[in-house]
Amino acid sequence: MQHHLVVKQQLEVQAREAQNQLLLAEKHKKEVRQLLENAEFQLQSIESELEDLMLQLYETEAEEEEATSCAAKLEMHVNNWRGAFQVAETRCQNTPGDALLAAVVSYFGPFEPDLRTELLSKWKELCWTGSINMNPKDPRTSLFTPVDSESAVPSLGFPIAVTERLQLPVDQTLGITDWQLEDVLPARLMVKLMLWGPTNACMQRWPLLADMEQHLQISSLNRSITGVKVTLEEELRCRLVVRADDSKLLDKLDHASEEGWRVLITHLERATPSPEFMARLTRPVDCRRPGLQQISSDSPQTVNPEFCLFLSTNLPVRLLGSGIHPSILAQLFVVDLSLSSEEIQELLLTQLLQQLVKLAAALYQALQAVARLSPGYIFSLHEFINVMQDAFSVKNRPLVPYKPGKAAESMLPELMNSMVLQLLVHYRPCLFKKHFAVLKLLVSLAVLQHNQLCSEAE
Repeated sequence: MQHHLVVKQQLEVQAREAQNQLLLAEKHKKEVRQLLENAEFQLQSIESELEDLMLQLYETEAEEEEATSCAAKLEMHVNNWRGAFQVAETRCQNTPGDALLAAVVSYFGPFEPDLRTELLSKWKELCWTGSINMNPKDPRTSLFTPVDSESAVPSLGFPIAVTERLQLPVDQTLGITDWQLEDVLPARLMVKLMLWGPTNACMQRWPLLADMEQHLQISSLNRSITGVKVTLEEELRCRLVVRADDSKLLDKLDHASEEGWRVLITHLERATPSPEFMARLTRPVDCRRPGLQQISSDSPQTVNPEFCLFLSTNLPVRLLGSGIHPSILAQLFVVDLSLSSEEIQELLLTQLLQQLVKLAAALYQALQAVARLSPGYIFSLHEFINVMQDAFSVKNRPLVPYKPGKAAESMLPELMNSMVLQLLVHYRPCLFKKHFAVLKLLVSLAVLQHNQLCSEAE
């Protein structure tokens, strides 16, 4: 009994100890759970803070990229501004010389294009050097006995800055971009300036555009190259185009003068120098007076300040005296629109090349038609082009003379024959006999069609 009591007491002690340990374990568990909750809360705070920092990092990187891009753009703008400033500074320095040359060009109208180019180059040299050769060498002196004479020494002037390329002042004056004038020859640039000059109200005479047909030919050439069709009335920005022999010419001119239109009168050689027509050719001299101007004392009709009159003829300058009445010529300022030798050369060569290219394309199509007769025939375009290039030279010498005039045009039949002959000689060893006969037939048809000697159906 005593033993059971001792055991019971021991068990009770152990139970109390176990209960105390359990209480301690629960307390410890609560403490650990609290620590875990605190750690989770801190972790969430850290993650939230990390997200904020990452967002700030992304924003900072974006701002840095934008700042770098802005800095690059700013640098580009600064370089452009510096370049524009240098161009503007150069143009300001060249403005007096360019204005002087523009004034000189305004008197070049009656001269032929090659002479205008020569005179312009001499004026440029005069501006650059500030002096002129007062005693140029005369090629005729070799025909006469030399005479000793003291050469006059001119007083030295001072140089005037002038723009070297005519495109730049034309760009600035006419508002045409430099890339549009990049391939324009200097002779046409002077024509553009002379066509622009009469629009100035201070000009005392209306312009007579002579040899208009040649100007239209070079304009059509530029249209075939650029693909932009610009007629003469569009180039002059004329609202009205009327023939000189139009029965209602005077009424149309009166209406146009009231409205302030630009008018182009064509075929001036057909005009009759009646007093009414001569009165309307008189341009108001006083350009400083604002408002409307009177045509003449004989006509009460008023003229709008925006009114501008152009007159044209297909006659060359040398025939104006015999083709147009002298009283009409005396009222006008002649502008020679004939082509320079360089422009004639470009026009002829372009037209010749266009014809030769069309023939070459027809010959290549004939060759490809024969190639379909056998799977063993392979005639590449590269090889064909080399054959055509050989046709344009004789013993490494160009067959086409690079000079103006009708010499190049007279070479067209010879060039066509050379192309055909070179084609047949080169491809004869590559074809069967019967297929070569087909090639000759197709080539003959191509040449006949090119020369418009037969239709496609024939």
